[in-house]
Amino acid sequence: MPPGDLRLCNNCFKQGHIAADCTNDKACKNCRKTGHLARDCRNEPVCNVCNISGHVARECPKGNAIDEGRQWLWS
Repeated sequence: MPPGDLRLCNNCFKQGHIAADCTNDKACKNCRKTGHLARDCRNEPVCNVCNISGHVARECPKGNAIDEGRQWLWS
């Protein structure tokens, strides 16, 4: 991945690689912790926009500032 690329791996949710190259444990898609699946998760969700726990992307207070021109993402 090019320097400065902020995308996260879809397997472990860490930067610097893609899922196809990931050697880390699979992380929960809700809270990004290992050891359980999203359907069994009891933790607060982590936002895919700001990476802060407690809300999801469609409710992100920073969402409109980051993707102001792409409102369709939240509908």
